[in-house]
Amino acid sequence: MTVTEPQVWVLMALFAAVMATMITLVLMTINAKFERVDEQFRRVDEQFRRVDEQFQAVIDRLDALDRDVTALTKRSFGLDPG
Repeated sequence: MTVTEPQVWVLMALFAAVMATMITLVLMTINAKFERVDEQFRRVDEQFRRVDEQFQAVIDRLDALDRDVTALTKRSFGLDPG
């Protein structure tokens, strides 16, 4: 067969169509997987945000406890002028 025969052109077009379809399907699959990974990252970010809020609550409580201990220490050792 030579390139001038219609069957060759049909086969080349068919091959091009199959390749385009396969590439499209692969790209769609990759895109779907990236979307799932992005969703998982969003969930992890949300969990980190919650943990950060909990750590901040603990830090706030420790700060309040530190103020109370400091006040008691000053009063116990007579360092508090009031």
